[in-house]
Amino acid sequence: MSTATILVTYHTGQVLGRSITTLLAQDGLDTLVVVNNGNPPETVNALRHLEAADDRVLLITGQGNIGFARGCNLGANSAPADSEYLLFINPDCVLDQNTLPALLDTARDLPDPFIVSPLLVNPDGTEQRGGRRDVLTPWRATVEWTRLYHLAPNHPYFRRFNQHSQHPITDTSPVNVVSGAAMLMKRDTFDVLGGFDEQYFLHVEDIDLCLRLLRSGGTPWVCPHARLTHHASSSRASPVFIEWHKTRGFARYFQKHFAGVYPPGFLPLVRLGVYLRFIAHLPLLVIRHTRYVRRARITAATRQDVGRPEF
Repeated sequence: MSTATILVTYHTGQVLGRSITTLLAQDGLDTLVVVNNGNPPETVNALRHLEAADDRVLLITGQGNIGFARGCNLGANSAPADSEYLLFINPDCVLDQNTLPALLDTARDLPDPFIVSPLLVNPDGTEQRGGRRDVLTPWRATVEWTRLYHLAPNHPYFRRFNQHSQHPITDTSPVNVVSGAAMLMKRDTFDVLGGFDEQYFLHVEDIDLCLRLLRSGGTPWVCPHARLTHHASSSRASPVFIEWHKTRGFARYFQKHFAGVYPPGFLPLVRLGVYLRFIAHLPLLVIRHTRYVRRARITAATRQDVGRPEF
């Protein structure tokens, strides 16, 4: 049972080294495909040295920042053809010692097709938002973003998208959407689904993939016996850049999957709300962007890469 792990990295920072170190320590990892979507020269050199020192590591570089979905597909296509399982993992995830073995043990007993994810936890050990979610519909997005779930938290019409605040899970459980931060699936499943939709540049591609899996008769699962710590937002990317692509991703997702399903006029209002939400957050995003630029200038002035990983 051969397993290839695909890791797409863009200015990830020091946590990249910890992530790769814990990945290479996992029993059952046969190949680690690192897709360099953009990193400082020092980081790329460190990755090249790692590739030369460990024959399990394959570095894909030189294509520039092609987006997360395309990067994942590129990594999957570059993995050995005999890889039975593909593990897609964010470069800011630090795995527990038995994360991959626990996922693989669980995968053997799951009905096809499936995606199984570990339990995502914050650095303080609490369950992270986004690790288990419901199907994202235009109405559910409206409920989540406007916090209408406070009006009737137990009513099915006001059910939340994010489910991390519900009762904790103690055994492998089916959910509707898992996080793209860590997804294990059979290569056959990935190929049948057509991989990630490359029209998503950043964010929402995982929600899209899970919905396509559900519609094909498959099931996403969360395995609490496999855990990893997700250090979210470690990338040195502009907050405005990230939120803009997330906004575009939501607009595409709703149009792709729900056009013609809702009453006339409702879906355009939802899409308008998606962009208005971005505009409403723009002042705060600009402040955060200013801080981002200032940190980047300081880094360049001191000729130190604050994000250089240590393998």
